[in-house]
Amino acid sequence: MERIEIFEAELKLMNKIWSDGSIKAIDLANFATAQYGWKKCTTYSILRPMIEKGLVQRQEPNYTLVPIVTKEQAVIWELQSVADKLFDGDVHSLLSSSGFKNFSKN
Repeated sequence: MERIEIFEAELKLMNKIWSDGSIKAIDLANFATAQYGWKKCTTYSILRPMIEKGLVQRQEPNYTLVPIVTKEQAVIWELQSVADKLFDGDVHSLLSSSGFKNFSKN
């Protein structure tokens, strides 16, 4: 599968979709309102290109969103993107870099 750029706002919605497995668009919009203060139209505006890019599939009835791209695939794409920018595309160098080794959860 070709790499798809996932923008920050899209990633916020994808994390909820991945977490739920599938979700009605209205429920996702309500989540985004509660979590991020977004209006319903903002969520739907973000969803439209997500569907067009092939991140999620819209299923009927009830405008249900199902992820096409897995979270694992998105992680691979993001790692490759960072490796492209900082390590001439070498993911192994990225993962073995001292900055990555010193990374810890706080």
